[in-house]
Amino acid sequence: MTTIRVLSATTLGSAVVLALTACSFSIGAPATIPAGDVAALAEGTIRDEVGAEIELDCGTEEVAFEVGTVLNCTGTEVGLDQQIPVRVEIVLIDGDYYEIDITSEGAPEPQTESGFVSSADFQEVVASALEQVVGERGVVNCGPDDVEIFVGAELICSVVLSDGFAETLVRVTAFDGSTYEIEAELLE
Repeated sequence: MTTIRVLSATTLGSAVVLALTACSFSIGAPATIPAGDVAALAEGTIRDEVGAEIELDCGTEEVAFEVGTVLNCTGTEVGLDQQIPVRVEIVLIDGDYYEIDITSEGAPEPQTESGFVSSADFQEVVASALEQVVGERGVVNCGPDDVEIFVGAELICSVVLSDGFAETLVRVTAFDGSTYEIEAELLE
C-alpha cells in the first residue's frame, strides 16, 4: 500500500495510481515519458482521492520511464499562494501501465476543530438517532469518559433494545464548534 499526502494534508490509504502511458522508445535508449503527463496523473489522483484541486509543476522535460524515477515537483492548491514540495515516484511498471506514489513532506497538518461532550449527553444523542433507525429508543452506553467530538470521529457503543443487546457504530459527520451531527448504525 502507498500513501498520498497532499497540500490539504489528508492521508489516503491504498492510493496507488494506474495509468496508460505513451512512452518514447529509441533503439539503445531508455523509454521516457513527459514529466507533464506524470504531473497530470498526480493532479487527477489528488483531486479524485482527496478532493483538492492541486496544480503541480514537475517541469517539461522527458523523464526515464522506469521504477524508481522520482519527480520533485512544486504543488500549489488552486486559490492559495502557498507552494509546497511534492514528490512523485514511479513505483511499478507493467507494460504501458504504471503506478505512482505521491508524498509531500511540507504539507501543513490539518486544523481539526474538536470539543468534548459528556458521555451522558452523547448517549442521549445516540439513543435519539438509533430510535429513528430501529423504531425504538434503546439504552445506550458509550462508556464513562467524555467524548471528543470532531468530524470523522468514530465510536462503538453498546445498546440494549427490546430484542436484546447490540453494538452501534457512531460517526460524527458535522461539527461547527458548538453543535454536531452523527450517524449511527447497528453492527451485526
